[in-house]
Amino acid sequence: MDINIAYSIINMKLRDKYSNLDELCSVENIDTDKLIAHFNLTGKKSPSSIGGAMNCPIVF
Repeated sequence: MDINIAYSIINMKLRDKYSNLDELCSVENIDTDKLIAHFNLTGKKSPSSIGGAMNCPIVF
């Protein structure tokens, strides 16, 4: 999957359904550390602190 599409999907899910990345990964059965490492490896900002109380979107 294209990294930009993956980032968009995670952003949408954080905005619409989950309060933080840990919750999203837990429910969707995704390894949080591997996801963050993959985004960091591809040059994207880590989504580890995105979500939270304000449901902030991931920013490129």
